[in-house]
Amino acid sequence: MPVIAANSLTNAELRAGTLDVAGPLTDAELRAAALNVAGPLTDAQLRVAAVDVENAVLDGFQERVTDGARVITTDHAAIHGKEGYSAYISFADVPNGEARNVVMTTGAARYVHMKYYDVWISNASGILRLYENPDNVVGGTAVSAINRNRLPVIPASEETIVHTAAVTIGSAVLLEVLYFGGGGTGPQGRAGGDRSVDIEWVFQRGETYVWTITNTSGVAANINLWLFWYEETAG
Repeated sequence: MPVIAANSLTNAELRAGTLDVAGPLTDAELRAAALNVAGPLTDAQLRVAAVDVENAVLDGFQERVTDGARVITTDHAAIHGKEGYSAYISFADVPNGEARNVVMTTGAARYVHMKYYDVWISNASGILRLYENPDNVVGGTAVSAINRNRLPVIPASEETIVHTAAVTIGSAVLLEVLYFGGGGTGPQGRAGGDRSVDIEWVFQRGETYVWTITNTSGVAANINLWLFWYEETAG
């Protein structure tokens, strides 16, 4: 029966039934990369109460007050991971038949997972279109991307957003069209991740995306657009 000195356990050693240990394994030893092994692992030693299982494992999956299973959605996890961002754009008194635009140019390092873009229009109807790769974008007013985790340190978004730019759609790819309308001042239409919490757009890196919102109500209207996305290095 081999006796292993104080060294790192290999995969083969961990799979073997001939390891020797002297005394119960402590929590510190189980967390260490080098166990002092001298004797076979017994069932009692593996079940030793010195392992802080509750704090080491269960806290990640168990609600601390009710002991219920903790269920966290991808969006929720992205916000806690400081990867979730939102932006809000408002257009006042848009004449009937006119359109306003919001442009996002994605960065080179991370992928944008666009979850939601919500449209509100006051007592009116309209059409929202989402395009990829327009022929040209010039100017526009900068829009701030807000990280939804306000705890320090707050990372900045990699994306550049503007509104009311001079946009030439040209041969751009039309990704989605949303017709919305109805009375009242609440949300009149929603697109992006509205059909299911698992639906989203994964934008290309280093690409330009344009939302256009056209007022088709017959009267001037106020239009608001709210975006939510998270940024990851994986697409």
